[in-house]
Amino acid sequence: MLVAAIKPNRGNLSLRQLHYFDAIARLGSLKRAAEELHITQPALTYSLHRLEQRLGCQLFDRQTGGSFPTPEGQIFRLRVERSLRFLRSAFDPIQAKDADVHRAPILRSATGPQLAALVAIDAQQSFRHAAEQLNISLSALNKHARDLELVVGQPLFMAMPSGRTTNRRGKQMAGRIRLALREVDAGREEVANFNATAASSIVIGMLPISAARLVSLAIEGMAQRFPSAWIKVLEGPFESLEHWLRSGQIDIIVTTLRNDRDLRDLHQHGLFNVPYSLVARRGHPLAGQPEIAALDICDYEWILPRQGTPRRAAAEELFARLGSRPHVQVETSSLTLTQRLLVAGDRITIFSREQSLHGDEAGALTTLRYRVPDSDRMLGTITRIDWLPTAPQQYLLEMLRARRYEDL
Repeated sequence: MLVAAIKPNRGNLSLRQLHYFDAIARLGSLKRAAEELHITQPALTYSLHRLEQRLGCQLFDRQTGGSFPTPEGQIFRLRVERSLRFLRSAFDPIQAKDADVHRAPILRSATGPQLAALVAIDAQQSFRHAAEQLNISLSALNKHARDLELVVGQPLFMAMPSGRTTNRRGKQMAGRIRLALREVDAGREEVANFNATAASSIVIGMLPISAARLVSLAIEGMAQRFPSAWIKVLEGPFESLEHWLRSGQIDIIVTTLRNDRDLRDLHQHGLFNVPYSLVARRGHPLAGQPEIAALDICDYEWILPRQGTPRRAAAEELFARLGSRPHVQVETSSLTLTQRLLVAGDRITIFSREQSLHGDEAGALTTLRYRVPDSDRMLGTITRIDWLPTAPQQYLLEMLRARRYEDL
């Protein structure tokens, strides 16, 4: 098994089937493809028939002059080429280390179960949990892992106090393999779209609460346009979202754009500016005051988010501008905890509007009438530069980019 489809009722495609399809498409002939692959033509024809059954369509027109991709075959061919390119790139560092080793033979020596084992171990950070995810025995998983290390000629796993997991090289390979899997998933969806049997998927990443309203509006529009689409939203800190995006576990991040990280290999697209506000409990001494002196906000204890977040950067910039720093006893990025601490005392924090309006304690909070100077954050989308969205994914992007701050 190589391609574990997102929807559990889909059949699986094998790595061998992808290689076979690619050879037929490149050479335009079953006979020549069979010769290149060193298999019999009947075996290749049978494999192609199984692939077409999985996809529910004919991929090639068989004519006396050769085999030529159908419209569905052209769609799938683009994704298979991209998928194999990602798979080959997974072995690039190996080629750089040993120039005598050829990448294509190594890739063809690797099997789908071996690559699936690597991806599962990396995702679960545990051999035992990876075996459970793949529904195979631990001994079978260990064999796949050992065999893959023999194929690449490098260690891919390391021992940790919690057990064995992927090392740096293994993580790099797993990330490229995930990108390859997403391309095949996209190809299957696009073929199904062509035949009006689509159940397209998209995985969105976002910081907790920060873009919830924007994402919900875009999802509503996409759900109406593509009622069979399957949408998954993952929340987490930006570092996790960035890793998931690079490794193909998510397709798009909707978040505050960053200039404090090296994202040159990712595409950031700004949507609109969203201002920050100072928030406190409704009975706070500064609440309701028509005008608040700048230094008055430093007379009260503050709750700050962790270092490295846009909110923390905005707060630190404000303190530097004022030339004064308030007392800070609690540092947390937990929205729920921050809100409860605000309600419990005369503390202040810096929030976006969505954060101040969310949660059980939101009704007990108020926005202070103090404009935080030059604190606007740019809300936007982040995608991989080499990402090729499907039609539903492109539609979601357009829905996001059509929104303005006033819509929220």
